[in-house]
Amino acid sequence: MVEPTHLQRDSRTPAQPAGRSPGTTASADVVPLPLHHVRRVQMRVAMAAMVAIVMVSVVGWVGHRMLTERTAAVVGSYLMSMRDSAAHVVGDTLDNLRETTRGFAADPEVVQLLQGDDGVTLNHLARVARVDDVLLLDGLGHVIASAGGALPVVNPEILVRITTVTEVQGATLPVLEDLISTRLGVSERPVPIPLLTLVAPILGRDTEFRKPRGWVVVRVAAIPLFARLVGDLRPGSTGETYLFDRLGRMLSRSRFEAEMHQRKMLGENLTSALHTVLRDPGDGLTPVESQPLTVLAASALRDPEGHPRGSQLSGYRDYRGQLVVGAWDWLPEHNMGLAIEMDRVEAFAAVSELKNMFLMLLALLALALVGGLVWYRRAALLRARAHSAER
Repeated sequence: MVEPTHLQRDSRTPAQPAGRSPGTTASADVVPLPLHHVRRVQMRVAMAAMVAIVMVSVVGWVGHRMLTERTAAVVGSYLMSMRDSAAHVVGDTLDNLRETTRGFAADPEVVQLLQGDDGVTLNHLARVARVDDVLLLDGLGHVIASAGGALPVVNPEILVRITTVTEVQGATLPVLEDLISTRLGVSERPVPIPLLTLVAPILGRDTEFRKPRGWVVVRVAAIPLFARLVGDLRPGSTGETYLFDRLGRMLSRSRFEAEMHQRKMLGENLTSALHTVLRDPGDGLTPVESQPLTVLAASALRDPEGHPRGSQLSGYRDYRGQLVVGAWDWLPEHNMGLAIEMDRVEAFAAVSELKNMFLMLLALLALALVGGLVWYRRAALLRARAHSAER
């Protein structure tokens, strides 16, 4: 007996949807994400990454600039404070020496020596004033008496400059190598040494503008004097303070004299005082005569009377070729300048350390940003896929 047709149809396996194989899993129900949705998500992620990179870069640049400017202000204030203190000490010391010289020129007993009469000995004056040498010159500029008894040979350039000093306040002459007459007299084999020379004219009583009757000259060994005044002013491990003249020559000894000998920047048995010109060596291939003055020396000597002091904190090469920062002051009444310098690396060491810390923070922020962008891209794709499946 044949079963009814409708019973045979019900006993069959349910009909499969068109286009599906029997072994297909349920995951195939998910509709593929359209290409324009993928591109839209990628575009959003790229724009977010670009905005984040720009923001981080701007924050880093502004922070680094503010930190550098603030550090430069602190370093500049520190250097200028030390410069002013050193200039005050040097100026007061040289003013006292000049006053001593003026006092000698006004001493009646010194005038008696000038006239050939017996008077106070220059040896006694040198002992009282604690100076190395006292000379007495006549109206023609000839040395007629000295603290050491024996008449020394005086540098002709000094003699020429002495005879032009007619002002009552006297003058401080440039430091030059010369022979010094000590209280024991000039030795048989005198050695030229750098001497600081102070001179005051002996004027007549008739008229203030009369030609000087003679001159009193006080001479002090420059290197020991300057070492006592500025030798210990050394900020940090690379800082130094030194004096220089109108020619850009160092008048005091450099802190790096041993290094300069090793690099053949100084001749054998020579000191940096009077034998080192403040020139920028550059790459070391330019002849010394063609090397320009350092930025500090050029700025200080460009207009010393109009702009006697200043600072340079952006960095420049010193006489060793090292990148430094510095400040200077010109003492016009003593014809010399004072400079204080230190390596820029040391001066801005705090900036470098904080910069490294800031870069580490930026790196951590970048990692967090990358992680956030990856999560955002995945979440956006999932939302877009779910929305597409619902549609």
